[in-house]
Amino acid sequence: MDNIVILADLGKLVAYRILTDPDGVASPRAEMIKCVDSLDARTRTSERVSDSAGRFRRAGKVENGTRAGYGERHNMETETRRRLVNVAAEEISSLLIQEGRPHWHMAASRSMNRSLLESIPPDLRSLLRKNLKADLTNLSKAEVLSRFLN
Repeated sequence: MDNIVILADLGKLVAYRILTDPDGVASPRAEMIKCVDSLDARTRTSERVSDSAGRFRRAGKVENGTRAGYGERHNMETETRRRLVNVAAEEISSLLIQEGRPHWHMAASRSMNRSLLESIPPDLRSLLRKNLKADLTNLSKAEVLSRFLN
């Protein structure tokens, strides 16, 4: 059975099928089976939202006996990160099911590795053989093979 290698960060997910020769004559090779690049992860908050004139009340102005706030969305970055991790987990889960639930390896950036694994169903998580806490999404196929076949 061939293995799947999945490389992920908040904005990109790359999956390879590692093809091995059962006779051991040919060397293993990596075949890209999926590449998802999220543009939403690459945009700045200021590009996604704006403070149009008149949208927010002035800070410090008293209305109805209470002070008005700035109207800032303090948890927007956290919520965007959480959503991107969930999207990556759904992509990984559907890919593994589509591929017939093979053994798989993963490298995900240190900041999202734990939350990504927690978002993957336990039956698929149990098939994970190697997990690296590193952002390897920009590696070449040869480097992917060297990292995961040793």
